[in-house]
Amino acid sequence: MSPSRDTVRVLHVDDDPEFAAMAAAFLERADDRFEVDTATSVSAGLDSLAASDFDCVVSDYEMPEQDGLAFLDAVRAESPDLPFILFTGKGSEEIASEAISAGVTDYLQKGTGTDQYTVLANRIGNVVERWWAEQEAERTRARLEAITSNSSDVIVTVDNAGTIRFANAAAEDVFGYAPAALVGQSLTTLLPSSRHDRPVRSLETDERTADWKALERAGRHRDGHEIPLSVSFSEFERNDARRFIGVLRDVSEKRESSRQLQTLISNLPGIVYRCRNEPGWPMEYVRGECAELVGYSASELADGDVVWGVDVLHPDDEDVMWEAVQEALDTGEPFEVTYRAIARDGSVRWMWERGRAVTAADGERVLEGFITDITDREERKRELEQTSVLLSTLFETLPVGVLAEDAARNVLAVNDRMFELFDLLGTPAEVIGADCERMAGQVSEMFVDPAGFVERTNRLVNAQESRRDDEFELRDGRTFARSYEPIELSDGAGHLWVYHDATARKTREQSLRRTNERLEEFASVVSHDLRNPLNVAEGRLELARETDDSEHLASIARAHDRMRVLIEDLLTLAHDGAEVGELEPVTLSTVSERCWANVETGNATVRTATDGVIWADRSRLQQLLENLFRNAVDHGSTRNRPEAADGVEHGGSAVSVTVGALDDGFYVEDDGPGIPADDREAVFDVGYSTSREGTGFGLAIVEQVADAHRWDVRATEGHDGGARFEIRGVELAET
Repeated sequence: MSPSRDTVRVLHVDDDPEFAAMAAAFLERADDRFEVDTATSVSAGLDSLAASDFDCVVSDYEMPEQDGLAFLDAVRAESPDLPFILFTGKGSEEIASEAISAGVTDYLQKGTGTDQYTVLANRIGNVVERWWAEQEAERTRARLEAITSNSSDVIVTVDNAGTIRFANAAAEDVFGYAPAALVGQSLTTLLPSSRHDRPVRSLETDERTADWKALERAGRHRDGHEIPLSVSFSEFERNDARRFIGVLRDVSEKRESSRQLQTLISNLPGIVYRCRNEPGWPMEYVRGECAELVGYSASELADGDVVWGVDVLHPDDEDVMWEAVQEALDTGEPFEVTYRAIARDGSVRWMWERGRAVTAADGERVLEGFITDITDREERKRELEQTSVLLSTLFETLPVGVLAEDAARNVLAVNDRMFELFDLLGTPAEVIGADCERMAGQVSEMFVDPAGFVERTNRLVNAQESRRDDEFELRDGRTFARSYEPIELSDGAGHLWVYHDATARKTREQSLRRTNERLEEFASVVSHDLRNPLNVAEGRLELARETDDSEHLASIARAHDRMRVLIEDLLTLAHDGAEVGELEPVTLSTVSERCWANVETGNATVRTATDGVIWADRSRLQQLLENLFRNAVDHGSTRNRPEAADGVEHGGSAVSVTVGALDDGFYVEDDGPGIPADDREAVFDVGYSTSREGTGFGLAIVEQVADAHRWDVRATEGHDGGARFEIRGVELAET
């Protein structure tokens, strides 16, 4: 760790010294805390780590001596938790998966331009701050361990079943049991009274014992003799489960002082208090995390500068809380309330409070209790309620068949799509609660190998193992994929099955696999070998502009921009290939507006004349529309424009673009001068362009996306003589 949090020491390892130096310069400019050292090989990087302390390592992937993952293994052998970011020009899901499996902290692919260094600086800052926080948490844990280890009171944590989950070393002094021997034992081992088998809340009955703070009870030593105890328990949450911390004090020898008890209270996740039972509940005694909960100090509350029921309690909860507390006190029982509190900074927090009425030394009845913040729990509860509604809606609208079974293989839920896919008899409502065997019998009759299907089904259910895309073939030639997921239900293990028609996907995968392998290799070479020198050139140009405003630099910048566009278009053609992802219903008007916003349109305008919905890969459809829009803007007012005698083009105005519907697809049309009939097929050729600024790849990408969807695209003449591109063979979605 860095000796000071004002400094973040970064080691950047990249075999390109120019790029490493450039990245270091921009990182130090992005965050003035950064001190960046560079190395150009794995061995040099390891030497730097051995000689000095660093807060983060940034490494390239492809290096001559050893790659970035080998470097990561070497670093992890010496520094298992040191943040390590893989910053590489070679990007693929395979590399990312390997990096994550090897324990990389973050993974970032090199881009173009200098904005990538700002992104990298943010990633470095985030991982380092998180690392520092984890180290601080470890120190906090060590301090708490020291408290429990050195306390002469017995400290135990207990779950809701009354089972001991932790005991400190004092347990052996007081009760004669080694702490490890108590873990997993019932609390009655130490507190044999049946009245206190469970001094904590029962989730089943929502009951509590009458008292659970400063109880005078008899404990039992390992050798059988009784021990007079003062027993206190407080509730907290851990991993969304209720837990209780207990302090068992041997009062026969007054083993602990008041100071040690206050130390324990100060470490509880909340506050303890004593207050008068009157409107506003003014507090007389407060200890714990007051500032953390509501931003006020314990002294402000105890001195009356801040009144809990007036300044902190949410006004909308005042009456409800007063009635709940008074009703509980009338019955002589402890009270429990959940309410909102307004912190000093104005934020609203949810609190859970438990208290009781006691008689003070002067004979007055006062309230004592415990308050803790449950905001996260309340928010999760509300999120769960919203999620439940969303899941119910999603279940009925999913384009896949879904079947849920209980532990006895009875139908818990099934959607209409399941019946449609397999042409099952009856309706979903008729089979709820019925044995799944009837449905399984209908489905099995449709398979080429029903015996094998049943065998795989039973194996998955018995093994309780998740399974994705278990494929099988129907007699009609369709291929289906089935996924299985075991689910935990209140009465045992259940089963979730998802079925979808994978025929089209299977066909595409077989025809595209070989093509993708060749294109992946090509894209990797372009991405790594062309982008890296361009990044260095762009960075050097930006630094040069700080001291020189020569017009030559502007020309260089334009050349860089054109190179970057060429690389990106080339990678789009090579990497995306003829493959599309999962098809989904896409609204043409919505995606058209989004694509138009991504294109430099100048004074051009767009009009969407359709609200049609089509089945498409959304991201690939966006590529198609954006390239058609760019083509219209770039060429719509210049293509075949008449030239004057001086050879300079004249005339033209901002182009207007329209997206409209066809019976079996859609079109994109502009009101420019159009495309000559002899050129309408050639415009889709790679490298074809009538503009000096064009790359010649835009319409090739359009044709590629159309082919990947099995659509037809052709260029023709628009209604006003402009260019019109018609995309046909598109599957329309029901609205």
